[in-house]
Amino acid sequence: MLSQIDFNYLLEYRDGELYWRVTVSKYILAGDKLECYGKLNRKKIIILGKHYLKAKIIWIIHNGPIAQGCKVKHKEFYTDKCDNSIENLILVNKEVINR
Repeated sequence: MLSQIDFNYLLEYRDGELYWRVTVSKYILAGDKLECYGKLNRKKIIILGKHYLKAKIIWIIHNGPIAQGCKVKHKEFYTDKCDNSIENLILVNKEVINR
């Protein structure tokens, strides 16, 4: 579960990007930008062997755990580049999405 990891301890958010606060290995040092994979707004990151959506991590760092039945969405989904800035993220109820 996402709330079990202290993302604020591991990561720092700056200008829509995530950076490591701690040295993870000899190849990933504190201050390094977190590398992502995936398409546009579905960028994923790997932390402690688990895959997470970058937008969810950014939301959790700013607002705390995501309530059950809710989902993080992008306000402006169809853009030329991936905009995972906190200003572009909203929390919505999954029931509303499915209507």
